[in-house]
Amino acid sequence: MSYSRQIDVFIDKSLSGAAQSALLARAARTEVARLQAQGRASLDYTIFVDGREGAAPETVKPGGAIIYQFSRLKDAAAFAFGFLVGRSPVGTDSQSPGRYRKSWVIFVNWRLWNGDLARMPRDAEVMIVNTQPYHRKLEMTRGGAKATLTYLCKVAVERKYKNVRASHIFVELPQGPAPAPYTLKGGFVSRRAFVNSRGRAFKFGKAKFSKTGDAMTYPAVILRAT
Repeated sequence: MSYSRQIDVFIDKSLSGAAQSALLARAARTEVARLQAQGRASLDYTIFVDGREGAAPETVKPGGAIIYQFSRLKDAAAFAFGFLVGRSPVGTDSQSPGRYRKSWVIFVNWRLWNGDLARMPRDAEVMIVNTQPYHRKLEMTRGGAKATLTYLCKVAVERKYKNVRASHIFVELPQGPAPAPYTLKGGFVSRRAFVNSRGRAFKFGKAKFSKTGDAMTYPAVILRAT
């Protein structure tokens, strides 16, 4: 779900216990601030002091341990959303310019998320998808699955965030939001992967013909912390 970084500090044992604890706490805070300023550590973390979650670093015992457990999932979700929106075509719809760009939405644990990403659970499953009915067609005309914007986003996330697992899948959106769900009018469909509303994935080996009234599956990006 996240990664841990433990900071080891050598302290003069001749100092008082209180002085040792203060030095260890100061060293931990300084190192974490340095890593965060360099972009190597997330602002989102859980702290454990001698095994006590959420305790102040200054309460560490001499020779004890201060562990910051960082999570990059929220950073990765914000990056992925910006990647998809920023690279989406603007379109020429004079009545609603930028309709496609504005139709990217975020689901957290399969529920539409309109809140601050900083408040989502650290162990959440994040899905980003576009709800426009032409989303899949637009993606599939880019030159194959690995040329789709959603796939390129998956690759970019995996390169930037080593502790986040990204997946490129096709999903149904039976509960919307509007304009989803969209029902197909029949024709040739290629389904590489399908995920139902309960989050269970099923693999498809070959392309097949869709039937009129079938629910459309939408190319999406799924993010999970490792």
